[in-house]
Amino acid sequence: MRLAILTFLVFVANVSNAQLHSVDGGMSAYRKIKTIDYGTAHTVAYYKVWFLKDSTLTNKYSEAQTILHIGDSHLCYGDYYQQVADSLEMAMGQNRKNVTAENSHLWEQAAHMMAFNTKLVTDLGNQTIRAQLYTGLKDYEYTAAQPVLDWQLLTGDSLVNNVACKRATCHYAGRTYIAWYAESIPLPYGPYIFQGLPGLIMDIRDTHNNWIFTNNGVRKAVSTDVLYQYKRGFVSGDVTVTTREKVLSALRNETENRNNLLLEIAGVQVLKDGKWVKPEADNSRTPSNLIELEW
Repeated sequence: MRLAILTFLVFVANVSNAQLHSVDGGMSAYRKIKTIDYGTAHTVAYYKVWFLKDSTLTNKYSEAQTILHIGDSHLCYGDYYQQVADSLEMAMGQNRKNVTAENSHLWEQAAHMMAFNTKLVTDLGNQTIRAQLYTGLKDYEYTAAQPVLDWQLLTGDSLVNNVACKRATCHYAGRTYIAWYAESIPLPYGPYIFQGLPGLIMDIRDTHNNWIFTNNGVRKAVSTDVLYQYKRGFVSGDVTVTTREKVLSALRNETENRNNLLLEIAGVQVLKDGKWVKPEADNSRTPSNLIELEW
């Protein structure tokens, strides 16, 4: 019985990331994504992210490719492949002529590569962050003040992506970070919520190497580099808008208790003593190692 339940859970997890298919010829059916636009970028920076889902498995990193769009009034940070998939999906949703086998294949490749399920827009004027994230089960959104980080500039220099950098440290949400920033790129920004140094952050990682962000490209923006978020959430279209504290608490709970929650959401029943009953949600909790440990 437990094997059957685990098989079902694997099936549900795979379906949650699967592509929808139409009934007219087998071409894929794509959402008509509705976005909130924040203008265009003037600079684009790329960051490779390595992170440990379980802090005790120190050699088992997950990877994500992320992208930071820097505009005059806003920043936008999220998964690069999410953006690629969005672009393809919007194009195919707007004009059926774009629904080709090649575009469908590119969409599937991008969807398979998505790994950083948070999209942040920072309003540089009022220093607020609007965050949208997908936990694997639900969509959430919150708005909060941009953290004021306690940066301390340190001695030492290094090269990151062939750019000369200086060193700084700060504390954020239960972790201590070391950052390398480039004064030759006079933009006081970086990945995720990290900003406030006298140059673009080229590398930032916590002191235990649980979360590592390393720059792997900077370029001048083009007209298609638009800063945006979703009107209706990441995936499900049914977004819960609440506080940062409640969103991060839900994220931790859904990460640690995922298998039991899948059983509850799917309404699974098993045959026991001749009757179909809801199984006990007794799967052991899995570890979580969120970037934000405190809130």
